Amino acid sequence: MPLDARGAPRVSGLGEVLPSAGWRVDPVPSRLLAWRVEPDLPDPRALVDAASRSGIEIESVEMLEFGPPVAWAVVAHEAARPSWVLWCEPCGPSSAGEVPPSAQDARWIVGIETLIAMPDGFEHAAAATLARHRAMKRWLHEGGAVAALLDPATGRWLDAAEWRDDRGQDETASLEELWCVRVHRRPGASKVWLSTEGLVRCGRPELELLEIPESLAAPGAALLDDLAALLLEEAPTPETPWRIGPSIEVSLERLDEVLASLAASAPGSLEDRRRLDADAAIDAHRAVVCASERQGSYRRVPVPPIEAIERIARGEAGLYRSRHESERLRRIVSRQAPLLARIARAIDSGLGEFRARVAVASETEPGSSAWAELVGVAAEGWLVQPIDLAGRPVMTAPASIAALGSLGNWRVDRGERSFGPDDAALLEAELEDVERADDEGTKTP
Repeated sequence: MPLDARGAPRVSGLGEVLPSAGWRVDPVPSRLLAWRVEPDLPDPRALVDAASRSGIEIESVEMLEFGPPVAWAVVAHEAARPSWVLWCEPCGPSSAGEVPPSAQDARWIVGIETLIAMPDGFEHAAAATLARHRAMKRWLHEGGAVAALLDPATGRWLDAAEWRDDRGQDETASLEELWCVRVHRRPGASKVWLSTEGLVRCGRPELELLEIPESLAAPGAALLDDLAALLLEEAPTPETPWRIGPSIEVSLERLDEVLASLAASAPGSLEDRRRLDADAAIDAHRAVVCASERQGSYRRVPVPPIEAIERIARGEAGLYRSRHESERLRRIVSRQAPLLARIARAIDSGLGEFRARVAVASETEPGSSAWAELVGVAAEGWLVQPIDLAGRPVMTAPASIAALGSLGNWRVDRGERSFGPDDAALLEAELEDVERADDEGTKTP
C-alpha cells in the first residue's frame, strides 16, 4: 500500500474517471483526521466496530502494509460502495502548533480516507456526497473520544464542542462544508483572485475567479459558493453560457485557456501562482468563472464576470439555488415560524427597527419563489409587501397574505447586522434584548 509524505496510506483505484458534461474529473479520495488524547494506542478492531454504531455496514476488513510513522492501517469494504481506509499514527512535534487548544495534548492521529463522490453517476451526487462525508465524521466520533477533527482538503477544524452540536444536523447540513473559498492577495495589489478547495474530491473541477477588484472579494466568494452548489448537481458544458439566475449568465473556461491571455502581473497568473507556491494547481481540474461572452476586437478572450458580480452585490440580480440548498432552507425555515412571527409583530409595533424579507413560493411556477417584505402576521398566513429588484417596497402594489408554509428563505436586518436561517439563534438573542429593554422601559415610572 503506497504511503504519502506523512506516512499515511494513499487510496487509489477506488473509482473510474467520471464524465461531467465535458469536464472529466478523476475522483480524488477525501480524508478526515481525528486527534485523540488517550495515551493507549487505538485498537483498529474497536475502530471498525464503531462503523456499525455510525450506520455503516462493513462486510470485510484486511490489514495493509505500512511503515513508520504509521502504527497500523486497515481497509474496510462496504457493500456496493467505495472502500474505507483507516490508519493510526502518533502525533508529531511538527503538528503541535497547528491544532486547536482542545487537541494540544493529543497523543494519536486516526485518519479515514475514501471516495465521497459516488462513482455510479451524478443523479443524486450532491446529497450522496455530503452524506458520505458526514458518515466519515460520525465514524471517527463513534470510534472514541475525539479532541478535534481536521478536513485537510479545506483546512477546516472542528473541535469536540463543535462536533457535539454538529453531528446530529444531517438533515440541515449545508453543501458548503464540502469545500471552502480562499482569497489570494498580492501585497499592494488592488485586485485578488479566488478559488475553491474541495470540489475535485466531489468529482467536479475547482472553481476560480481571476482579476477581481478587492471591493468585490466578498460577493465574489459568495458567488463561488453558490456556483459550487449548483455545479455538484449539474455541470455545464465548458465555454458556453451558463444560466445561473433569472437574468444572469456566466461561462466556465478552462484554466489553461485563461492563463494564455492573462498578463504576468495579473492576479491568478502563472507568475502569481508561483509566488504563492500554488503553480502545481494548474495541473489539477480547474474551471475559471468568466463573463458569458468573450471580449476583444482582434482576438476574443475570456474576461472576469465583473458586471455580474456587481449586479449581484447591488441586489439587482439573484442566483438560482441548488435543489439541495432549497430543500435544506425550506426545512429550516418551517421550524422557525415562531421566531418569524415574533419579528413580524416587532415590525408591526415599530419595536427594534427590524426589517425582514422573505422568499415566498410561487403558486403558479413550482420550484420558484419571489422575495417580499414581511410586514405582519395573521392567523391565515404572513402579511407581505412586494419589493423591487433593489429590495425597496413597491408601495403601489397591495400587500397580500402568504400561506404559513410557503416561505423558503428569509433575511432580517437591524442596523448594519444581517441574519438568515442559519443565524436564528443570534437573531433570537438580539430580539430578546430588544424585548427586554422595551419591557423595562414600559415598567419605568
